[in-house]
Parts: sequence; structure tokens; C-alpha cells
Amino acid sequence: MMADSVAAAPAQLKTGGEYGSRVLAFSPDGKTLAGTIYVPNQPQVTVGLWDLKTGKLKTTLETHPDVRALAFSPDSKTLATGKGGRWTGQIKLWDVKTGKLKRNVASGYSRRDSEGGRIGPYLGIGPVFALAFSPNGKSIAMGTQRDGELSSGGEALILNVATGKVTRTLKFPSHPVSSLAFSPNGRTVAVACQDGRIRLCSVRTGKMLRVTQKHSSLIPAVGFTPDGKSIVSVTDDQKVSFWSAQTGRLTRKLTRRLMNVGGLYKSAPEGFAISKDARTIAACGDEPVIRFASIK
Repeated sequence: MMADSVAAAPAQLKTGGEYGSRVLAFSPDGKTLAGTIYVPNQPQVTVGLWDLKTGKLKTTLETHPDVRALAFSPDSKTLATGKGGRWTGQIKLWDVKTGKLKRNVASGYSRRDSEGGRIGPYLGIGPVFALAFSPNGKSIAMGTQRDGELSSGGEALILNVATGKVTRTLKFPSHPVSSLAFSPNGRTVAVACQDGRIRLCSVRTGKMLRVTQKHSSLIPAVGFTPDGKSIVSVTDDQKVSFWSAQTGRLTRKLTRRLMNVGGLYKSAPEGFAISKDARTIAACGDEPVIRFASIK
């Protein structure tokens, strides 16, 4: 099934927060964008859901602290949020229409001493730094570091959404995970790591199938074209690349910067998302404005 196009996204939209959105996600139907809204002195993180046709805020979710990842279900009716704290991790599911919590999927924590130092491995899933639903909605993949957020290694865990049980673990001993995406047929998962490479792995066996060449910078967003033939990646220096899913080779690269995203402190943008049809990029820097760029 072909992905829906983004519903005539505006050139930009204002988040209503004090700073920019560090985490963004497009709904598969192309109608909604989810993003974090920074509100000072608020313990919970607010996630906004914007109508991409009008640019207006539809609803907000009062989620957990330290939201590091967002992902919509294939039918666009559910949003998954991932907590990526230093000591704890959690995945929650929210009703997109009502903004209400549906349930918790999984959680994890570490044992600490009296001064807060970690004294044991993570119990459960670990902190959540990336999320992606499988095409059938029955599984969700997450990027984590179960030895702590300061560790050098990373893992991609594939969980059963209904039970929260881990069904597959992909280990990357020296490479924390920055983003990930399932292929349209659900057989493979593309895992972007902080060494600047994308690893394409089998969901069934966990075997690493292919590795791309190194990107110019970190990869905060990765996706597939609707036909599954290409992997699309965006680096935090605003460069877009297309890779053959069959060979892992670079097939196309946009060398121009996508948009002038900086902000109050002129830093590189942190929040990125790729639409399901792989034609639109959303990005946000320090200022509370999300901008959009076409990559046709």
C-alpha cells in the first residue's frame, strides 16, 4: 500500500513552546505531525499534535519526562512515546484523537546506590532513544543503551506491542543507535548508529545484511521509500542521502542544505522527521518553529 502524501504542509509552524522541538514524527496518513513542546518548569513533557493542512495544534499529550522518541502506528491512530532518562526507560501508547493514555508497553530501570550511581545492569528495556512501528503494527523497534546513556554500545530491541516482550535483540557493541525504521514489507530494519553508518538487519534472524558508508554527520532520521527499494537518511547538518536497500550503496545525495534551521543560538537542528512517502522533511532548531522541505 502506497503511503499517503503529506497534506500540503505549511512552510513552517510555530510550536507555542519556548524552545524548539527535539523530537518529531509524521503520521503515516500524512495528516499529522507530532513534536515535543518545551514548557519551562514543567516536570512532564508536552507533545503537540499539529494538523499539517492548517498548521494548527489539534491536541496535546502530557507525557513522561525525558521524551526522546516518537512514532505513529501504521493506521495513524496511536502515538508511541519513548522515555530516555539516564536511569529509566519507558514506552507509552496514546490515543491520537483524544490525547489520552491507552497503556504502557514496556519499561526499564537500573539499580542505584544511595548517591544515585548505577550499580547494576538495566532491568527491562533501558532508556529509549528511537522508535518505529512495524508495518503490521504488531511490533515496535527501539534504540537503547542498556548499560546506560553514557556507554559506548547500543542495541535495537524489537518488542511485541501487545505483550511488551522483547522478540529480537540487535547488538552494536561500539555504536549507539540514533534512529531506525522498518522496511515496508517488515522483513528488515534500518538502524542508524552514531558512527554515521546505517546497518540493515533481518528482523527474523537478527543478522546484519548490509552497512552503508559513513555519513558526514549524525543521522537523527532514517526511513524507506514506499517501494522499499531505497533507504532515506537525514543528517543533522541537513543533508539528505538515498541508499540502495539491496546493496547498501549510495544512489543519490542532496548536497544543498534543506532549510535555514538554526535559531536563538544558531546551533544545528536537533529534531528531524521523514514523511512516510519520503518526500518531505520536517526539522526544528533552537527556536520554536518547525520548518518543512520537499525532497522530490
